[in-house]
Amino acid sequence: MKNKILSIISVIAFLMGISACHSPEEFNPTVERNIINNLTASFPDDDSDDNSFTSEIDYINHVITVVFPYNYPKLSDNVLQQSDLKKMRVIADLDNNVYVYPTLLFMDMT
Repeated sequence: MKNKILSIISVIAFLMGISACHSPEEFNPTVERNIINNLTASFPDDDSDDNSFTSEIDYINHVITVVFPYNYPKLSDNVLQQSDLKKMRVIADLDNNVYVYPTLLFMDMT
């Protein structure tokens, strides 16, 4: 009886050992690494829905362009002055394991 129990335990241990030894899957990312995926600028003290200005990124020429409207808010007659762009909140969407130093917080977008 003791031999049967030991043989059953050894067979179970052998099967667990075989199933644990498998080759890992290779990871081939299909996404192109652009480092910065998106850049968003906004006014720091404004919570309106219009307060989000996205960027256009030219990866070939290494140029990031943020387009601001002529009038802000959009339906007003207030002309956006260049001095209003001195302190903008900037957020960047980055790839994994990418860090920006010094950190982006407030930038002069003039």
